[in-house]
Amino acid sequence: MYHKILWNFGDAKAYEPWVKKMRRPDRLVMRGGRSSPPNIPQLEWEYGVSGIWIGRVPRTNAPPPAPTIPATVTSENSTNAVNSVK
Repeated sequence: MYHKILWNFGDAKAYEPWVKKMRRPDRLVMRGGRSSPPNIPQLEWEYGVSGIWIGRVPRTNAPPPAPTIPATVTSENSTNAVNSVK
């Protein structure tokens, strides 16, 4: 993939296989002017420092899953044979 990107002088289409394999923690760092992000719309771009763009897989707007609360055992509904009255 890297050689294809070099061979195509950094054309955005050459990055497609790389972008398809990116996971949420992955980042793609590219040089570019402040006026517009790199032409790879599949990524969410942020202008980092002078001349550097940082792209990542877009975040979803779905809320995080609700935490699961384990069921607690109370003395009313427990059946402990050791402590039972006979």
